[in-house]
Order: sequence, then C-alpha cells, then structure tokens
Amino acid sequence: MDSFFSSEIILSNSTFFFFMTLLLTGFLHIPLWCGKNLSKIQWKKIDYLWPIVAGIGLMGTVSEVRSRVASDWADTEHTRAVLSLESINDYTVNQLNSFLCANDARVDEGIASQQSCLWLSESARYLQSINFNELPNVTFDSLPKITFSSDLIDSDVMWLQGMFDNYQTQKYVYESTVLETKKHPLEELFWYLSPYLICIAISVRVTKVSAELKMERQFE
Repeated sequence: MDSFFSSEIILSNSTFFFFMTLLLTGFLHIPLWCGKNLSKIQWKKIDYLWPIVAGIGLMGTVSEVRSRVASDWADTEHTRAVLSLESINDYTVNQLNSFLCANDARVDEGIASQQSCLWLSESARYLQSINFNELPNVTFDSLPKITFSSDLIDSDVMWLQGMFDNYQTQKYVYESTVLETKKHPLEELFWYLSPYLICIAISVRVTKVSAELKMERQFE
C-alpha cells in the first residue's frame, strides 16, 4: 500500500517544488512565445493576484512553524512542571530524614512532633502514588489536611505552598503551549496547499516580468 508521501511527490521531496515551478513557469510562457500577451493594465491587475496566492500559502507555512516551535517548547515546559513535582516530593522525603523526625535531642518528643512527622510521611506517600509525567491537577490542598498545631512545620508548609503554586503556573504554561501546537482546519488546508500556492505565485510573477519586458522591447 502506498504511503501518503509516495502519492504527494512535491511534499516528499523539496526538489520537486523547484522543478514544478520551472514547469509551470514554462507553461505560462507559452502564450508569450506564441505572440499573445495581456495589456499593461491587465498585468497590473495580476499584481493583486499573485501576492494573495502567496500570502495564503505562507499562512499554511507559518502555522506549521508555530506548531513545530510550540511542540518543542511544550516538551521543555512539561519537563519543568515534572521537576517542580519532583522537588516537592524530594523535599517531603528529606524532611522525614531531618532532625525533626530523627529523634534528635533538640526536638521535644511530644505529640506535635509525632503528628508533624506523620503528616510529612503521609504527604510523601501521597506524592509517590501519583504519576508526575501525567501532570495531575494537584495543589497543597491535595495533601492530607493538617488537623494539629503546625508550629513545628510552618516553614515547611509555606515552602510547599509556594512550590505547588509554582507547579500550577508551570502546568498552565505547558497546557497553553500545547494548545498552540494545534491547527485550525483552515490552517491544515493552507499547510497542505502551501507548496502549490507558492509555486503558482512565483510562476505568475516571473511570467509577468517576462511579459512586461516583452512589451518594453516592442515599444523601443
């Protein structure tokens, strides 16, 4: 079974674009070689045609460039968002190994200390249960609720809240970038037709120049 590009020669090899342009230009020159030509005013009207055709072709090209660039940036933004989640996870795990939860003599082994460590442990367990690559919609409120006096971990809570806000920002940027990779149906059509349209515009423009030169020679 033939592939898409095997049936669309001009899209499979850019060299064919050059030869197709030459072929079409030669075809449009046939009336000139046969002694037929448009008037100067008629050729001036052609100046409205070929820029419009080229502009439509360039619209398809621009949409493709935008989609490709956005796709590359989306990968970068996805990586940044995942790293934000990994930083949050690493922080909670590291805090479990800190002096607060390591029976350090500086910490009063009271209920508050035990509850703080339990909360950090449950938070770490929750974070490790989710798939970071899927960029889940998690916030600080997704962690287990703090139902005790959190004086011992106030700084941890503030840091985690800031990091979750940063993650949500990165996630929003990623999702916005992904939207830019998608094309409108008209942009898809223009992208498909863009090589042909630009080819036609170039051929018409070259033919117009040849016709004007021929007219100038006739009036010399």
